[in-house]
Amino acid sequence: MRQRIMQAATEEMRARGIKFTMADLAHRLGVSKRLLYEYFASKEELIGAIVDFTLQEIREQRTAIFRDPNLTFSEKLKQLLTPKKHLLPDDGRIAEEIKRCLPMEYEKFDRFNDQEWERMDIFLREGIQKGHLRPVCLPVVKKILDGTRKEIVNYQFLVHNSISLGEAFTYMVDVLLNGMLAQKNDITE
Repeated sequence: MRQRIMQAATEEMRARGIKFTMADLAHRLGVSKRLLYEYFASKEELIGAIVDFTLQEIREQRTAIFRDPNLTFSEKLKQLLTPKKHLLPDDGRIAEEIKRCLPMEYEKFDRFNDQEWERMDIFLREGIQKGHLRPVCLPVVKKILDGTRKEIVNYQFLVHNSISLGEAFTYMVDVLLNGMLAQKNDITE
């Protein structure tokens, strides 16, 4: 039931943002509010559980990518940098609302990315050693990824540019991995 409540809450978040009420959620599920409160003491606790579950999903997805022997280095890197579908809605609006209304929950994403960087750092260093990547300053790469991620989840940016969060991450990965220059060796004007 806990998982079912979390799934229904994400549907409410897609429809109403995080401003949904427990009454809205109870109605969606066809249960009493009392039942919801048996599983979650508050809406904030419920959203926190969704954030935690989402971060765990992402961690498990990344672990599977790291361990997949059938993926090349570049395929792994591309998949690691491009978020997969998970429980939390990924339209950017929800992230903005969580950042504004529940900053402690939003900070979990920053802590998560800092923790996950250790694995990414090892992976990138191995890629440099094996010649898959040219030598680059990894602390700068981390700053680029952190800054880009924070800007890309900005809902106004996504709306203004008429792109989804998934598309924005795909474009980011394309620029990071392929650069901005055309493929020609000697570009003249």
